Amino acid sequence: MALYKQKQPDSSSRFLLMGVCALGLALSLTLAGALYFIRFSSGSGAETKRESAFYDLLKEYDHALAAGSDDKKLTGLLDRLEKKAPDAESRLSVLKRRRTLAQGGMLRDQYRASLDRAVKAFPFSQPLAALAAELILTDNPEPQGAAAAELAGRASIITDWPFLAFALYTLAGELGSPEDAAALPRGERLFTAVGSLLQGSEQAQIITDLAILRLLNGDIQGTAALIDTLLAPVPAEGPIGGAYQFAAEFLYDYGDPLEAARLFARMPGEENLGRQGDALVLAGYTPRNLWLSIVPGRIPAAGDGTAEGPLVTRALYNLASSAGTREEKLYYLEQLISRSDGAAGDEGAAFGIIQYTRLFNSPRAIAILEGLDRADNGLLDLEWYRRRREEWTLERSLAETWLLLGRHPEDGRIYQWGAYYFDYQRRYGDTAMLLQNAAYNHIEGPWIGLHEGIRLIREGQLEAGEARLKSIPSPPWQVPANLARVFEARRAAAAALKSYETAASLVRNPRDAARIQLRIARCLRTLGRDGEIRRVLQYALDLDPDNLNVRLELHRLNTLGL
Repeated sequence: MALYKQKQPDSSSRFLLMGVCALGLALSLTLAGALYFIRFSSGSGAETKRESAFYDLLKEYDHALAAGSDDKKLTGLLDRLEKKAPDAESRLSVLKRRRTLAQGGMLRDQYRASLDRAVKAFPFSQPLAALAAELILTDNPEPQGAAAAELAGRASIITDWPFLAFALYTLAGELGSPEDAAALPRGERLFTAVGSLLQGSEQAQIITDLAILRLLNGDIQGTAALIDTLLAPVPAEGPIGGAYQFAAEFLYDYGDPLEAARLFARMPGEENLGRQGDALVLAGYTPRNLWLSIVPGRIPAAGDGTAEGPLVTRALYNLASSAGTREEKLYYLEQLISRSDGAAGDEGAAFGIIQYTRLFNSPRAIAILEGLDRADNGLLDLEWYRRRREEWTLERSLAETWLLLGRHPEDGRIYQWGAYYFDYQRRYGDTAMLLQNAAYNHIEGPWIGLHEGIRLIREGQLEAGEARLKSIPSPPWQVPANLARVFEARRAAAAALKSYETAASLVRNPRDAARIQLRIARCLRTLGRDGEIRRVLQYALDLDPDNLNVRLELHRLNTLGL
């Protein structure tokens, strides 16, 4: 029995077959793409052509209106425009022109019919719904029955209530003149009618806008009555931000700043906190009352203790800092610490804890600090280090400084203090190594440029040091003070004096300020201005009575009879 064996195509035949298939697929895709492109291009072109025709006709209408054409011609152009309008926005343009043309004339029925057609064609357009609501309210100042139901239907389409308020506000009078809109009686009727159909935050928004209309019209008493309406109910969801904001600003401007402070206290944000402070000061309170108003249970004027945690912490810290007695300071700091639960990660609480520990001797302060988790807060760890340093040798202090940096490798404040300490101990090699580590850990700050500039000056590279110091943005007082050293080295006493005076205007620490005044006195002596030296030195002594160098300079002046 013979076996039948099917012949297999060779490789060249297979490649030929695959090529034919690929070519067929490519032709099919090309044909489909061409058909789609033709269809899309023709549709897009038709749409573009329609829009172009509409806007050309719109220009023709505006020119005819400016030329004083009669109503018949203008109406004919508007009819043509309506037929060519491609979308709701275009239809709105037509309606606005019909509305202007129909003011107080025989064309109002045409406007009404055109508006009805537009609303049916675009039933969910908010601007068209606003126009329809305005027409209903104009025809029915106090809508009842079917008119009220239709108005409610139109209003329900508009989900953006501020837009509704704006639309009714502008449609109530001249579009470009809010004052004219406010003066028209129907402007208030529009808002009153819409407000009666709403509730909650939407109604509050309408009442707020109605209050603005009255305020623009000079009706202060009427505005105050609406403010009372706004504030009477407190919604379940809490204060209505925009309404309360307007009410608070109105009360601030028109004679009740204390009530304004209460409203500002109910609204979040630091801006409202500042406005609350302004209102309290205007009401006769001191800034200290602002901090008290934030603390729960200690509210003399405004607020209900609803301020956020960080603001309460800051208020307690400020109250402690301005306290008149040690007992009062302890009271507020203990409240601050109890609120933070000793959380070292809270920066605001950390400052309060540091201030608290400085009310005690070192053993008590160390015990308090060691009871906290200092790993999360470099400032607390630094305070512990500074207290312990009192019992260490210099070498131990230097080693502990590096350990402190190692525990907080990304905290620039620790690096800044370490650089100051190393320079103070004249351990310039350690300072250089610290700056290298700071660069490796991407630590930045003007203090880095300061130490680099000081190093260059110390090494005698005056020009390089001066350039580095001058490159520091928003420089601290140490920068002009060290630049003055460069000028003194060049025997440029006048330039040094000017630079020291700049440093004196920036420095805050009394001891540092006294040192700057001493340098100013020496520059004055070099310049031969001896008559001013005593005044400068006396001022330095007032700043730092324990400054021995200042006392010696004053003694020298007395000896010389100057």
